[in-house]
Amino acid sequence: MMRGRKVTTATSVVAMALGGLASLGSTTAFADGPSANARGGSATAGQVFQQSTAQESKQNNNCSQPNALDEVFSLSGSRLDGECRTGNGSFNYGSVVKKGAADVNGGSATTGLVQQNAAQRGGQNNHCGQANLTDLTVTGGRHAVRCADWDDSFNRFTRYEGGGVETNGGSGGVADAVEQNTAQEGRQNTSCADFNATVIDVSGGRLEGFCGNKDRSFNENAVVKGGGARVNGGSASAGLNQQNVGQEGRQNANCANANSTSITLSGGRLEGRCKHVDGSLNRKTFVKGKGAEVDGGSSAMSAAEQNVAQEGRQNSHCANANATNLTVTGVSGKVHCTAVDRSGSVGTAEFSGGAEASGSSSAMDLFQQNLAQEGRQNLDCANANNATITLSSSRDTTKCVAVDNSKKLGWFHK
Repeated sequence: MMRGRKVTTATSVVAMALGGLASLGSTTAFADGPSANARGGSATAGQVFQQSTAQESKQNNNCSQPNALDEVFSLSGSRLDGECRTGNGSFNYGSVVKKGAADVNGGSATTGLVQQNAAQRGGQNNHCGQANLTDLTVTGGRHAVRCADWDDSFNRFTRYEGGGVETNGGSGGVADAVEQNTAQEGRQNTSCADFNATVIDVSGGRLEGFCGNKDRSFNENAVVKGGGARVNGGSASAGLNQQNVGQEGRQNANCANANSTSITLSGGRLEGRCKHVDGSLNRKTFVKGKGAEVDGGSSAMSAAEQNVAQEGRQNSHCANANATNLTVTGVSGKVHCTAVDRSGSVGTAEFSGGAEASGSSSAMDLFQQNLAQEGRQNLDCANANNATITLSSSRDTTKCVAVDNSKKLGWFHK
């Protein structure tokens, strides 16, 4: 069995990705680019461990993604932080951007498959802190993942067209398949801190996941046409642990969802925070999307899956435990899922392509969550599916909040 690196230290290990914190755009610009494609490799006589990523356009982030069978991060008296941030303060006047698609095809294996496949197109889409079949042990310290984006851009007389995103999961042979397949199209969509078939043990510390977006952009006479997001889950002739996420639009969040995961904390705290704030101003804008579609994989044995399709703005799939054991002792476990809309829209039109999620099949046990959300500020939050949760001398606080203080005048949505 493959083993990863082991770290025992009294200092901190920090992984950061910072992009475009004060970027400037241009006037009367035209950008036309080809597609972004990633093709995963295959193995005919062994296991496959790989990450396949295709990103197209501007400030898309693929950050702090541990993917390996039994890769062990063991820290003593220390902390492990992953921080992924992007900021957009650009000025864009009379610009036209036409981009191709971003698509990823995962590899396949005959004896076992562990992989992450991500395709992102648009601006400031974040795929961050996704632990795929990873063991993490922290003693006397903390494990924190922070994924944040802010948009203060100015866009007038702009046109943006994209070719969509598609991710196809691979297939596993006679052994288990463990996959995360993500396709995100649009702006500030987040797939963050989702643990897939992961064992985490924290003692005397805390485990935190924070995923946040702020949109304070100004958009006037802007046209945005998206090509949609599609995910096809992989299959396995043995067990299947999989998360399939397709998101199209703005500020849709798939955050802090544990799939077939065991988490044990002692003397610390477990906290998941997913917050998205829209303070944008939109005047005479036109937005059209082709929707989000997700098809789950199949297994000849047991399967644990989360299949999520979200289209629109500020839809949230947050802190949903699927076939998960969670033990918290002497601490508090908190989950906050918040969407705040303070945007202003005058003379705008939005056309949606819908959202569709199709569940998987299994010849034995099947643990899955299938979600399709279309529109604005739909919440699917803190739903435990076949999960065992034990709390001792502590409290469990869950808050799922959607606040709509938006102002719309001459706004059309279909």
